[in-house]
This record gives sequence, C-alpha cells and structure tokens, in this order.
Amino acid sequence: MRKIYSLSLMALTVLACSCSKTIYLNYDITQPARINIPDTIKSFGVVNRSLPNAETKKSNQIEEILSLEGLKIDQKGSETLETEFCNELTQKNFICKTIKDPSTFKNNLSNVRPAPISWDTLRRFAKTQKIQGLIVLEYFDTDSRVNVSSTPTTITNPLGGAPIPSNRFNVNITTNIKAFWRVYDLVNEKIIDEYSTDRNVYSNGSGISLLAAYGAIKERETDVINSCADMVDDYTRDMFERFVRVSQPVYIKGSETLVKAGRMVRTINIEGAMTQWQSETSTKDKIKGRALYNQAVGLDFFQKPDEALKMAQKAYEEYHNKNAIRLVQQLNKRERTIVRY
Repeated sequence: MRKIYSLSLMALTVLACSCSKTIYLNYDITQPARINIPDTIKSFGVVNRSLPNAETKKSNQIEEILSLEGLKIDQKGSETLETEFCNELTQKNFICKTIKDPSTFKNNLSNVRPAPISWDTLRRFAKTQKIQGLIVLEYFDTDSRVNVSSTPTTITNPLGGAPIPSNRFNVNITTNIKAFWRVYDLVNEKIIDEYSTDRNVYSNGSGISLLAAYGAIKERETDVINSCADMVDDYTRDMFERFVRVSQPVYIKGSETLVKAGRMVRTINIEGAMTQWQSETSTKDKIKGRALYNQAVGLDFFQKPDEALKMAQKAYEEYHNKNAIRLVQQLNKRERTIVRY
C-alpha cells in the first residue's frame, strides 16, 4: 500500500460538514526530476569558471566606482553558488567537492557565455580529481543600476530658531544577477543539462546627505548572496524528484456506493474506496461521472498519473464532470513542468 504522508493533516482535511457533496483528500505526489542524473555518477566536482582576468578586474573596479558594482559581491555570490551546490548534493548522498583551482577552465571573456569544455580536457580532469560528474558555473555577473532622487525637507537648526531647508536623498539600486551552468557527465561524456537564470535584487536607502543615503543600504550584499542561494535551490529542485502536496475533492454523495466509499476515505482506506468507486452501478450520468472522477483521484493518489489522466478525461468527455476537467488541467500542467526546458 502506498505510504501516506502527514496522516494527521490528511485526517483533518477529509472532515467536512454533512451538507457537502465532497470532501478534500490531501496527499503527496512524486514530482519526477527534469534532469536525469545517471546511476553511474556518484561524485561531483563544482567549478567556478567565471573568474575575471586582470583586464576584467580593471574594468570592474572603474564600474564599481560608477555604479556600485563590486568585485567583492561578484566573488561572494559565485562562491555561494559553489558552496550551496555541494551542500545540496551532499544531502542527496553524492560525494561533492568544490574545486578552487580551475585555471584549465578559466573563462577570460567578459559577458560572454563560453563554449563547452573539451572532452579531452575533461577526461584528464576527471582522472586527476577522481570525480564522475562536474557542475560548472560557466558565467556569473552582477550589474547594478542606481537611481538617485531627492525630496525637500528641513533639519533642526543647531543654533536654535527656524528649521533649515534641506534635501532628503533617496537611493534605489537594482542589482541584476546573471548565472549560467552546465552539468557534465564525465562517465558517458555528455552534457546533462544547461541552465541560465536572471533575477533582480532591489535595495533602497535614504539620508540627508547623499553619502548617508548610500550608507543606509546595508543589506545589499546579504540580499545578493541570499538570492544566489535561492538560485541553487531552484535549480536543484530540477535535479531530484520531490514530494508535492496536492488537495483534491472527492464525491461522497449521490449513491450508496459513493456514501460508503466516503466513509472509507475518512478512515484513510483509499484502497477500499477505490474498490467501491469501481463497483458503481448507477445508470445516472452524473453518478457515473462522479465515480470515474473519484477513481482518477485514487489513481493519482497511488502514483499512476497517466492512468489518472485517462480516467479524468473520460469523466469529463463522457459525463461532463467539472471537477474532472480541473484535474485534467492539473495533470497536464505537472507534465509540462517536468519538460519545461
């Protein structure tokens, strides 16, 4: 029998008022991974290929003065990506290490997505490092846009008397973070996945002087680093299957069979309820549609989404059950989510 998660929550969920024709069944489904990591990969290396060379550093230092983009934030952001990747992989029982001397892979071109690393280079690297997979941060960059405005205000006169007219400066900084990864299978010598992401971090500050306004933006670096950690979390969700909680109504009225099955749902006896729904003999289209729809929910509960989809389609197409079309849409959306790239 399928393992039930959060049983107490489910038990609470299926309790409904006696006047309702449905009760809600909460259960976990397995969301398959979008990225297929072969069983032959047991260990990963994580490399930051996006390291600025001397010319890039010079350019960034000038840009740092003009737009508040600093090498420190770039460095800390990319290091966060490396560390978070290894943390996530270690939690999934992979051996993982960050590789801090990736001179072989260095991307010397600013703002350019590099070509994949040659397999000759990767072959030698895999043997030296004793790894089977490689996650490469091929490109990483932060770019800041600064908007400064001011509003009239007054400040206290230190000598007493009337307040002194002044300006309050407002500084808004939008930090755009761009990153691009490739995942290499070093055993089968193929690229498993390529992934790019682009997101903004917003920082605001204000003060009587422009310097004070800039100084009020204290959390920008932390926000950028946290955003980088979120990027890894989002990406690793695609690398491993996960449980997703869904909530579906099931019919408990319309015939003796539905009523009896409803009692079984309340006691979390979904196998027994499925047997009842399958045995429904009513000649009424509405009841047939309800029984078929309930079976679709049961099939989804037991991790059979393809069969659930067919059953829900039948419930809607032949008997116009409105909950069935909603379930069809959900099942189709889940499938599109898996193959969205």
